[in-house]
Amino acid sequence: MSTGSDRESSAGWGDLATEYGFGPVVMSFGIWLGQRYRAARSRETYLERAQQFLVWIRTNGFTDALASTAGRDRAIAAFTAKMEQDVRDGVIKATTLNLTLTAIDLLYASLGMGKPEAPRAAVTRIVPATLTASELRALLRSGAEDGPRAFAVICLALEDCGPTEAELVALDVDDVDLADDGGVTVARGTQRQRWAALSAGARVALRTWMPQRDSLLGRDSAERALFVSFNPPHRRLVPHTIDTIVRRAGRAADLVVAPGTLRATAQQRQHLRGDPDELVAQRLGLAEIDQVRAAALTTGVANKRARIPRSGGQQLDLFGEIAG
Repeated sequence: MSTGSDRESSAGWGDLATEYGFGPVVMSFGIWLGQRYRAARSRETYLERAQQFLVWIRTNGFTDALASTAGRDRAIAAFTAKMEQDVRDGVIKATTLNLTLTAIDLLYASLGMGKPEAPRAAVTRIVPATLTASELRALLRSGAEDGPRAFAVICLALEDCGPTEAELVALDVDDVDLADDGGVTVARGTQRQRWAALSAGARVALRTWMPQRDSLLGRDSAERALFVSFNPPHRRLVPHTIDTIVRRAGRAADLVVAPGTLRATAQQRQHLRGDPDELVAQRLGLAEIDQVRAAALTTGVANKRARIPRSGGQQLDLFGEIAG
């Protein structure tokens, strides 16, 4: 009983689903997704994962999975149990499990069969990794010890706008306003452009980094990148360097941290303080909020890695002697 692997292509699942007679179901589901999801990437991912499930029920003998709610629940319970074991064995990633479960929920919604009633333990969502207050404090401290650039990168990545690695390296000095009421413009000139106010902590970090940046570049430099390399000719960083900076600070704090962890922490903070989904999506540059992910971030608060971190002025209290 196989669920396939992350290496399978969308086209491969689609060909098999059609071969097994699911062409009309797939076509109908694609139209249904198009009416509800503006982001092409979301539609393509959900369609791919649904096709994977359809191929699986055909090859594993769940012939009534689309014919009755009882058959549906039996198939989903077995499929999910296998996928959860694959996650534990390292065959697939936890994110693959989350995406596939969401796609299955949506598939059955499109068919008018309601929400699956598989055993709760079998459909537990994986809570995205976030930072607790103590972990955040440790990461900020190690980032500060690594230097002003690392400190500024980490603080900015934790802002409400949750910039990705690519968005961080694309920032120019003109995109940040370090006045007390200033903010940052992310992804300027693209469909994901958005503005967010800077927290006091991020403002302090950037004010500390700017003199070092100016010293590296020299007075006559035309370079506009906010984050530049230490080695001549001090060019704009690449996304991989952001990943390296964050992970290095995490290791120094005995944490496994990636840039995505910081973005998830920023999103979690906004949901937990009750910000409207539309506003959170706008800040993060999303077409819409993934409700499954949002639910995992907010209902997983009992989990050690899902407590609300502080922001704004409170964030300074986490590393006051560093910011001071």
